Amino acid sequence: MSKMIEKLKTEHQYCDEIFCQFEELVDMEQWDKANVVWDQFTNALKKHMEFEEIQLFKQFEISTHSSSKSGPTAIMKLEHDQIREYLSVLSNTLKVQDKGAILDAADNLMILIQQHAMTEESILYPLCDQHLKPNQFNLSA
Repeated sequence: MSKMIEKLKTEHQYCDEIFCQFEELVDMEQWDKANVVWDQFTNALKKHMEFEEIQLFKQFEISTHSSSKSGPTAIMKLEHDQIREYLSVLSNTLKVQDKGAILDAADNLMILIQQHAMTEESILYPLCDQHLKPNQFNLSA
């Protein structure tokens, strides 16, 4: 497994851990801390998705001659859009501190993220390892 794929998997785990902290803080109604952790989570997740979309997916599409509109990356991008929608809903719900609505939306988001990460880690990332050169990426991005 390439260093790049290890980095992406580590980012998945990091986001999961932060998200669990967020849920715990919401459950305890520690709103100030929940907001700080929420910002950490959304920043990390957005940065991760941007790397995938701008660098990884783009290079995969070029290397495999797959379409950005119908290939495997198209599905991942669609799921990223769905995740972004949940992030927006949760951000708005967090502003009004509606614990029940936040936790319900958080459960749905976590299911989506876990399914998405499983698909990436079991299908897309191994394909990327086969078709891409890890040194072509800026891993600090």
